[in-house]
Amino acid sequence: MKAIQNCLQKIVIYKIYSLEKQKMEYNDNEVYNHIGVVFLIVFSYIVIILLFLSVRLFNELRNNSTLIVCVTILCFSAKYFFVKHLRQKKYVQAIHKEYLQMDLKKRKENYKNGLYYVVFVILFPLFNILVMELIEFITDN
Repeated sequence: MKAIQNCLQKIVIYKIYSLEKQKMEYNDNEVYNHIGVVFLIVFSYIVIILLFLSVRLFNELRNNSTLIVCVTILCFSAKYFFVKHLRQKKYVQAIHKEYLQMDLKKRKENYKNGLYYVVFVILFPLFNILVMELIEFITDN
C-alpha cells in the first residue's frame, strides 16, 4: 500500500510541476482529473486482462456484449469512487503543501519520477497486449 501511495504522490507532483512549467495556474480539479485518467487506464487494462483470461478459459463468455458493458461501467465507477475518496481526504491539497516546501532540485527529481510512472501507465497496455498474445500463442500450440 505504501508503494502505491508513493507512486500516486509522484504522479501528483508530476502534474503540479507540469502545470507550473506550462505557466498554468494550479487547479485541484486538473490534478484530480489527471489522477482519474491514470487510474482508469491501469484499472481498465487489469480488468481487460482478467476478462481475456476468463474468455480463454470459458468459451461461453465469447461474444457476450453484456459482459463488455458491465466491465465498462465497472471501470468508470471504480474511477469515480477512487477520485471521490481522494477528494474527501483532500489528498492533492496535502501533496501541494508538501510540494511548496520542496526546493527546486527535489521538485525536478519528483517530476522526473512521476513522468516515468505516467509513461509506464501509457505503455502498460502495450505490455499487456504482448503478454496476452504470448498466452494465446502458448494455449493454441
